Amino acid sequence: MFFSAVYKLRRRGNVDMAQNNYPRHSAAYAHLGVEQTSVSPSPTPTLDDKPKKKSSLVPLLVVLGVLLVVYFGGVFLFSNAFYPSTTLDGKDVSLKFAKEIAQAQVETGERSHLTVSIPDGQTLELNGSDVSLKIDGDAYARSAMTTQQPWFWPVRAWGSHVVKLPISANFDQSKLKEVVAKLVEEHNSGAKQPKNASARFDDKSKNFQIIPAEEGATLNTDYVETEVAKALTNLKETLTLTKDAYIQPTVKDDDETLKKAVEKANSMLKATQSLTIEGKEVAKVDVDKLGSWVSISDKNEATINVDAIRKWTQGDLSKQLDTVGSTRTYSLPDGGKVSVSGGRYGWVIDGADVANSIVSNVKAGKSASIEVSMKQKAVKHADGGADWGDRWVDVNLSTQHAVLYDKGKTLWESSFVSGNSNKGYSTPTGVYSINSNMTSKASSGSPVKLVSPFKDSKGKPTYTSYVDWWVPFIDNQYAFHDASWRKSSEFGGDTYKSNGSHGCINLPPDKAKALYKLVSVGDVVVVHD
Repeated sequence: MFFSAVYKLRRRGNVDMAQNNYPRHSAAYAHLGVEQTSVSPSPTPTLDDKPKKKSSLVPLLVVLGVLLVVYFGGVFLFSNAFYPSTTLDGKDVSLKFAKEIAQAQVETGERSHLTVSIPDGQTLELNGSDVSLKIDGDAYARSAMTTQQPWFWPVRAWGSHVVKLPISANFDQSKLKEVVAKLVEEHNSGAKQPKNASARFDDKSKNFQIIPAEEGATLNTDYVETEVAKALTNLKETLTLTKDAYIQPTVKDDDETLKKAVEKANSMLKATQSLTIEGKEVAKVDVDKLGSWVSISDKNEATINVDAIRKWTQGDLSKQLDTVGSTRTYSLPDGGKVSVSGGRYGWVIDGADVANSIVSNVKAGKSASIEVSMKQKAVKHADGGADWGDRWVDVNLSTQHAVLYDKGKTLWESSFVSGNSNKGYSTPTGVYSINSNMTSKASSGSPVKLVSPFKDSKGKPTYTSYVDWWVPFIDNQYAFHDASWRKSSEFGGDTYKSNGSHGCINLPPDKAKALYKLVSVGDVVVVHD
């Protein structure tokens, strides 16, 4: 247009010069002898005479310019904002700018909350702020904008668009571990604990049976932490846990190790033991007792409680079979009956050795008969009776009379004076035996010196005596011995009550000598009331 106007002005100037100026110039040049010539000007072209082709481009160029401005404006706009009818991860973001979307995502992270549902109906609640959860809103918005294709906005702006992007959040892993651990601990404190399959002795069937495993409701902290981390990363609002989140029994009903342990334990139950003394059964280890000793450990191994067996053999079995100190009832050859307790003579089993034999047999699944080993033996096993046999010295403190019996016959007898009961020197009752301290003046060449174990106020023995015949039955302290200082009338009767000994059995010298010659070390002495 600009060039067209200039052209028109120039054309008009030429016409004016031709019409007005030339005459003047002719007159001016007349005196020079120049002949004036009449010139007819050419027709001046008008604007309407411009070619039609050139004038038709102007509106086209104007329209093209406008279109370019609109196009590039759209490119700019849709490089920063979303097309109309666009949803981003289910939310309408039509004509919203990327900065708005970025800020919205940041706020979503700050407000995030996760509800964890547990199979038992309870829930765990966790806020994103508890674990410092954050979303990179700018990165999310940038990623969303890459789907726009703004250079094609003239086409894409008129349709609907559904954009889905992976959303991920970042959080403090250490805080998550701490928060989850606390939530799980609170839940588990009142939850049912899982139980492994196990085995126990059944009183009715008399064997071991598998007890089925039981599922619990205690949560596995590591499992829950992993699942919660996934949910938080993906900005989930709810998380439903399955029973996989529970701590599971580690030993199931069909566990092969457990089955083998049950088989081994049941083989042990068959190893009953018969305990004998001199070939006679005195006790039995039956299946019920074995059931209390045999067990299956946490490692699913059949075991036997050695300590429990030793406790039994050294405890209840010992009380049953040991006769030392026990009450024994026996008959005298003349028909009288006597009960006596205490003393040092009798059976004493070796409980530890018996236990070892039992353990060995049970481990091997071997049923056997065990002769009870002894630390100390008596003449015979009498089951509460006279286990000393047919030979003993019977000392009756009530009658102050002693008799040496041998196979029902009286080999020796005598009255005596026992310990002074009024002064606390009573002769101890019980079953004893003559020991190796037995001696005499005849065998040693000098009298036997007796020194009192008691001291007077000056620290000296309360007495010192000399005897010829010494037959001790309790250590070297209580013995039969001659008492030459006593009158014959003092022996027997009630002398012991007021003028008794310090505990020994005082005999007339001749009776002491006779007894010394008749007895031997090991002969039993029974002292009773």
